[in-house]
Amino acid sequence: MCKRILTHILLILFALMPMATMANSEILQDPTRPPGVKFNYQPGSSKAKPSWILSSTLVANGRRNAVINNRLVSVGQTINNARVLSIQTNAVWLLHKQKRIQIKLLAREIKDFSKAADK
Repeated sequence: MCKRILTHILLILFALMPMATMANSEILQDPTRPPGVKFNYQPGSSKAKPSWILSSTLVANGRRNAVINNRLVSVGQTINNARVLSIQTNAVWLLHKQKRIQIKLLAREIKDFSKAADK
């Protein structure tokens, strides 16, 4: 008797599972979007321009490396169809479709706490 009831309960749960997953698959609304703004993104509808984000550079002891789009590159390598021309301490020059593009590190205030400790 108890086995039969447990079997029925499990069958009912398995039958209700697709309904629970359908409820969770609805499109979620962005709580930060102003009211009345429509979202009309269609994948592949527009050609996105390639973008490069320079995170860091290393210029020391004959090495010149940069982290662009979370990937370590050096002079001569390509990233997003652009060839790395040069790497400086705060910028990188790329060549993309016969155009030279310079990407820069964001300016950050560098604090030197060693001077404060000397006082």
